[in-house]
Amino acid sequence: MVVAKLDGHYGTKIAIGIPAFRNGSALGYWSTHYPTIIKDQDGQYVVYFTDYNIPVSISSDEQTFFRNGSAFPNGWPWIRNYTAGQHVVIMRILQEVKQPKPIVPGAPMPIMLMDNITCMFLATSFTGRSGNWTNMGEVFNSKASSFNVIDPSLMVDDDGTWYMSFGSWSSGIWQYILDSSTGFVKQGEQPVHLANDRPTGIEGSCLWKNGKYYYLAASLGHCCFGLQSTYRVVYGRSTNPRGPFVDKAGTNLLNGGGSELIVTHFPMIGPGNGFVYKGQPGENRDIYAYHYNDGLNGGHARLSINYMQYTDDGWPYLY
Repeated sequence: MVVAKLDGHYGTKIAIGIPAFRNGSALGYWSTHYPTIIKDQDGQYVVYFTDYNIPVSISSDEQTFFRNGSAFPNGWPWIRNYTAGQHVVIMRILQEVKQPKPIVPGAPMPIMLMDNITCMFLATSFTGRSGNWTNMGEVFNSKASSFNVIDPSLMVDDDGTWYMSFGSWSSGIWQYILDSSTGFVKQGEQPVHLANDRPTGIEGSCLWKNGKYYYLAASLGHCCFGLQSTYRVVYGRSTNPRGPFVDKAGTNLLNGGGSELIVTHFPMIGPGNGFVYKGQPGENRDIYAYHYNDGLNGGHARLSINYMQYTDDGWPYLY
């Protein structure tokens, strides 16, 4: 799919063999920001998103979602020493990882601290369901760094290595390797810079693999201004999980590159901060979950889901 701006509006030109893009709205719960999605052991799709206590919605068909509690229904007293009593948390990533025990979804959670310092915690669960999460402690914080610790994305490679991209709004997208036995930053690991900062900000990274390529997507613009939101998602790819990631024109994301994955298509305004859920064997497509601002309902944030496929030469598209 090629996106073009026509008379001040975004339109689409559809390449032969690529399905037409659809505005993939998921029915159900409103006020959804920064969604992540997994499929649990019962075959239900589980979406967590940003709000107090980290709410959860579930669905059996990927389209109609119902509220089903929250990750921490009794709150999170363990962060209050960090936040001066404020209940502010952004939950970005819910990732299934296979351990000797049952599947354990891990959730690195960035939290805004006092004095504009950000911090990431790790919580784990054996079910991924409401009230079944255990805080494992602080992963790292931004006190001695030039970047914000926000919007993490975890990818487990074929060899079992855990790569986590994150950041950052004002200083680009970064990456750490995590210790797969603990979920914390690997000893001696130094952050790798994957994408440079942009005049309108860059955040909401998503790291995933398909075939021989690794992909890095990020959201540019402003996410949460209702009808004035300017979010859009760009991406690049690499044959190495540590980059360099380049767009279709061959421009490195560290040099301002980025091919568009999704942009405003009225009434879907400012789509972004998406998450790729890899399809299971036989499904023949991935799922892309993200939020947008509804132009027909006052700019309220909504959950949206599209399917993702790849061209013959390995570039992703949504439909």
